[in-house]
Order: sequence, then structure tokens, then C-alpha cells
Amino acid sequence: MEMKLPVFMTQEVMYVILLFALFVLPRILVRIRIPTAITSFGLGIAAGMGLGLFPQDHTIELLSTFGIVALFLFAGLDIDVEELRSGGGVVLQHLGLRFLLVAAVTVAVSITVDLGWRAASLVALALLTPSGGFILAGC
Repeated sequence: MEMKLPVFMTQEVMYVILLFALFVLPRILVRIRIPTAITSFGLGIAAGMGLGLFPQDHTIELLSTFGIVALFLFAGLDIDVEELRSGGGVVLQHLGLRFLLVAAVTVAVSITVDLGWRAASLVALALLTPSGGFILAGC
């Protein structure tokens, strides 16, 4: 469902409007306690699926990838190091268990699908990592 736009609405003007909306509108809506990530996510859905403004647009795909990377970056910057240190034993146990789980799934995939260890480990990471699909899509 592609919208019919006025003549003055070139693709470049639509990009400027979208970027303005993605950078300014979330800052305005944060005053009424709507998180910026939620607002940006909603705007992206509205522009892409709701209004069909950017069908098959590689620029928007690139911007969406930057958005996801920025989300991961800001989530990583939000870590409280002191709290992480105080629960260091639990964190090390969790990391050890996750490593063993990835190793076990790697071996299982390698044996059942007859893949090399590198390909099997990528499959294991894709299955066990919440953002694995995004990571593998960039390869």
C-alpha cells in the first residue's frame, strides 16, 4: 500500500522529515514519559508498514541498522560497573554455563548437520543469542 505524495515531496524531503521526526519528536514526547526508543520504534513502524513511505529503500535499511547498533551501544553504556562487580561470582557462573551451552550446541550441530566447527558455532550463536539473527544478517 504505497501512498500518493504531493509533487514537492521528493525522496530527499521525505528523508529530512523522517530524520527530524526521529530526532526531535522523541525528545518532545519524553516530557510525557514516553521513552525515546519506544517513540522511534513506533515512528519506524508507522513510516514503513503503516504508511508505506519507503518501500524497498536501501537508505532506510542502513538507517535501521544504525538504529539497532546505537540501541545496543546505549544499552551497553547503561551498565552499572559497581553492581556488576558486587555480583561477580554469579556473572562468572552465568558466563561459564553459557559457554558450555554454546559448546554443547556447537558439537550437536556439527555432528547432526555435518558442519565444520566454525559454521556450527555460528549456528549455535544464532540459536542461543537473542540478537543472533541481527548479527548473522550483517555477515
